Amino acid sequence: MILNINRLELDFSNAMYLKAEDFIDQKNHHLKLLDKNLWSLSSNNPIQFEVEILKKGREKFKVNCDCSEFNTNKKCAHVLAAMILWKSESIRLKVENQKMSSKKPKSFNLRSILDTISHEELSAFVQNYAKTNSKFSIALKSNFARKLNLADNSLKYKFILDSIIRPKSTISQKLSASKKKLFFDTIYDFHEQFGDCIALKNYQESYCILKVIHAKCEYVKYHFLKNEPQLISIIQKNYNSYQCLFNEELAPELTKQIVLDLVEFTDYTYLNFDDHSNNVFRLLIANQLLNQKQKERIKKQLRLRIPFLQNDQQWSLVQAILIQLNKSILPLTDFENINLNALILCSQYLFDQNEITLALELNQEIKNRYGSNLAVLLLDLELYKVNQNSKKIISSGLEIFENTRQSKSIVELQPYLNKSEYESILSKIEDSFLQESKHNYCICELLCIEQRKKMLSKKLRTLDFDTFQPLIPLISKLDEDAAFQIYWNAIDRYLENHLGEETQQKVNQIFSHLRISNKRSILQKLNLQLNQKYSERKTELNI
Repeated sequence: MILNINRLELDFSNAMYLKAEDFIDQKNHHLKLLDKNLWSLSSNNPIQFEVEILKKGREKFKVNCDCSEFNTNKKCAHVLAAMILWKSESIRLKVENQKMSSKKPKSFNLRSILDTISHEELSAFVQNYAKTNSKFSIALKSNFARKLNLADNSLKYKFILDSIIRPKSTISQKLSASKKKLFFDTIYDFHEQFGDCIALKNYQESYCILKVIHAKCEYVKYHFLKNEPQLISIIQKNYNSYQCLFNEELAPELTKQIVLDLVEFTDYTYLNFDDHSNNVFRLLIANQLLNQKQKERIKKQLRLRIPFLQNDQQWSLVQAILIQLNKSILPLTDFENINLNALILCSQYLFDQNEITLALELNQEIKNRYGSNLAVLLLDLELYKVNQNSKKIISSGLEIFENTRQSKSIVELQPYLNKSEYESILSKIEDSFLQESKHNYCICELLCIEQRKKMLSKKLRTLDFDTFQPLIPLISKLDEDAAFQIYWNAIDRYLENHLGEETQQKVNQIFSHLRISNKRSILQKLNLQLNQKYSERKTELNI
C-alpha cells in the first residue's frame, strides 16, 4: 500500500490515531534502518507483528504489516505508528541539520564545501560532471577501478585505456596530443597501482593491470607512436614489472596463466622485434618458463615472420631466439638481407642473455664466413673474460692486432683485460713486429700509445743497423732524447764493425732524413758524438 506522509490525517481515522499514539507511548518503540530508504518496526508483546516502510519518493511510502488487521483492511495502527515515528525522527534530523548548518565555515575551500553538501548532492555532481568531461571521467574510473571486482578484472583497465585510444579502424586515424598525454598519465597511474598491489601481495590484481597496459602499449607503439621515446621507456618499465612479478612467490596457477598469456602474445601481429634488451622472448627464456610444446609454438611463429622482417636488428633478435630455443647455431635461418652486421648483433644478444657457448660458436661461424672483424674479435674478448680464460684473452688480443694493425684496437683491449694481460699482449706484439720490417707501420701505431714509448725506445736501441734503417721514419714519433739515443746506438754499433763507402752511404741516409725532417737538435748532438768518438773518420764519413 502507498501512503503520503503529509496526508495521514485523511487516510486514518481519529480512533486509529489514538490507538497508534497509545502504542507509541506504552511500548516506546523506535524505527530500525534496514537499508537505504527501508525501515522496520516490530514487537513480540502482546501481539507479534512487523511493519516495513519503504520510501518511494519525497512524500510517498510503500508500507506493509503482517498483522491480521492490515491483511483485512490494508490499514492498521502499527503502520500509522511507524509513519508517525518516521515523521518525528525526520523532523528531529532536519532540526539538527539546520543547527549544524548555522555554524558557518571560517573559509571557502574544498574541505568546507565537502563538509557542507550532502552525499546525494556530491554524487549527483560527480555523475553529471563525468558525463561532460572525459578527462575527469577517466581519472575517476582509473582511481577507483580497484574498488570493483568483476569476473575478469582486467576488463576494467582495458575499458579505460580503450576509451582513451580506440582500436585503429582506418588508415587515416591519428592520435591527438591531448589523447596522447591522457594515455601516458593513465599508464603512469596504473603503474603506481601495480606497485601498490605488489606491496599488498595482491598479485592477481597486479597482473590484471600489467597485462592490459603491456598489450595496449605495444599496440599503440605499432599503430600510432613507433619511435616515441616516452612510450619506449614505458614498455621497458612494463617488462621490468613482469620480472618484478616473477620474482615474487606467485601461486602456480597464476604463473601458468601469465606464461600462457605471454606465449599467446607472441602470435600478435603488433609484436615488436626491435628491442634486444626488453622483449617477451627474453622474459620467458631467461626465467625458464617454457615447456617444449610452447617452445615449438614460438619457433613456428618466428619462422613464419622471417620473410617480413625489415632490418638487421629485427632479424638478429629472431635468429638469436631461435638459436636459444634450439640450443644450436645451426641451421641459420634464411634471410635475404643477412650480413655481417646482423650476425654480430645476434651474437651480442646471445652474450647479453649469458649464452656464452652459443655466442662463441656463432662468432666462429661469422669468422668462417666473413673473416676476422674487430667487432667480432672484441666480442670474443668479452666472452673469454666472462669465462676467465686468460690464455684465450691474450691470443684473442694478438689476433685483433694481427688483423687490424691499428693502435686503436690495442687501446680498446684495456677494458677487457687486467694489467698483466694487457702488458703481455703489448710485449708480444712488439717483440714480434720489431723483427719484421714489413710490419713497420704497426710499430708506428704502437708508438702512438703513450705508455709504451719508453719500453719501445729500449727495444729499438737493441736493433742492428739493417733492421733499424726501415724504422727511421717512425722514430720521430718518440721524444727528442729517446730518438737521439736510438739513432746514436744504431750508428755507433754499426761504425764499430764496418768501414768503407757503404758505411758512409748508410750513415748519410740517416742524416739526410733528419735534415729533411728538420731535426736540427738531434743532428747537432749526433755530430758532436761523432767528432768525439770517431774524429779520425770524419773525412771518410764526409758528414
